[in-house]
Amino acid sequence: MVIDAFERGEVGVALQPLVELGTGRVVGYEALCRPPARFGGPEAFFGRCLKEGCGEEADRRMWRLAFLAFMRSRRRGLLFLNATLPGFLAGPGVLARGAPPVPAVVELSERGSCGPEEIVRAALLWRQEGFRVAFDDVWPGCPGLSAATRVMPEYLKAGKRALREGGGAFLRELVRTAATWNGVVVAEGIESRRDIEVVRDAGVQVGQGWYFGRPVPVVC
Repeated sequence: MVIDAFERGEVGVALQPLVELGTGRVVGYEALCRPPARFGGPEAFFGRCLKEGCGEEADRRMWRLAFLAFMRSRRRGLLFLNATLPGFLAGPGVLARGAPPVPAVVELSERGSCGPEEIVRAALLWRQEGFRVAFDDVWPGCPGLSAATRVMPEYLKAGKRALREGGGAFLRELVRTAATWNGVVVAEGIESRRDIEVVRDAGVQVGQGWYFGRPVPVVC
């Protein structure tokens, strides 16, 4: 099975910084999965895990690996963890019951195949265990935006598509929406000074992308 790559020690972790645009301060890092090249990248790797019925277990193994990498790297700030829909709905229990070993945010990107009530219930479980919640890869017209007003995620992450297609107008609206529950908007895919100008003018608080730093592999 694809998930056996974890047992063989073939899955790596890379950390990419998230930067506060007003100060340049690093506020956290996203843990990115680095599976063996033969699987064609993280999306394809987790897609195969889901098809084989082990998406939730793949999430849990990746989260444990991410916590280990983050703590060994001695970096500070929030640790952002990606979650498949099955992994998110199943709730935390990442290492053991109780608060995470470092301040952590669980990111959900795929939200279209279940009702908002399920996501709201799962978000409550995560928060009860000390995690914060993020909606990842938000873009103009994506179905997840309607659920955001009910889940009220602490972070709304606007993907590269939002920056390229929606531009400043979409980002400004996203900032206004998130502000109704004190949420923070993160602009992903920032690659140039022009991108910085667009997101700053829109009032976006946090940025992520190659402009600030590429993902750095961490030896676990």
